[in-house]
Amino acid sequence: MDRLQLSYLPNRRGFEPAKIAAAVAGVAALLLVFQIFFRYEYLSGGSAVYRIDRVTHEVCSVVDGLIDCAPSAKKKSFSTSTSTSLSVSTAVK
Repeated sequence: MDRLQLSYLPNRRGFEPAKIAAAVAGVAALLLVFQIFFRYEYLSGGSAVYRIDRVTHEVCSVVDGLIDCAPSAKKKSFSTSTSTSLSVSTAVK
């Protein structure tokens, strides 16, 4: 075949290393941003502050900037809930 007849076909070079490296770097950057800004949620419950891991759902207490994830001897319970329902009560005499 003549070279002019094949000029309309795309040049197949496979995956370029620069594109692969850019894709890997992009995914790594997204994971880093998630880890730094979105992984943990901090809630205050009374006099204590709790850190909740959004991935593993592990709850740790934060005391003076130190994070304590070890289970304590006494059982702690902390929960939050939101409701959009309306409650009406009536008094009956």
